[in-house]
Amino acid sequence: MSEIEIIDVPREVRIPDRVVDMLPRFFASTPSGNTSSDLTIGRWVAYENDYYFRPIDFFQFLTRQDIKPDVRKIWPTLPEINVS
Repeated sequence: MSEIEIIDVPREVRIPDRVVDMLPRFFASTPSGNTSSDLTIGRWVAYENDYYFRPIDFFQFLTRQDIKPDVRKIWPTLPEINVS
């Protein structure tokens, strides 16, 4: 019987890691807003230590970066990386 070798999944393949890597790029390339109403025009807002943005804007950003976002896979990972 042969032995099974467990290999680690590379960081760039794991969906939560890819999302974490792309969030700073999203914030850097998207204008920020000052009020909650700015969210409706695609801007993100920082309030205290939290950042607020519409997921659709982030998914559109991923599409522009030639990443095909699969909402069914990305959406469940957001709480894992403390995005709600």
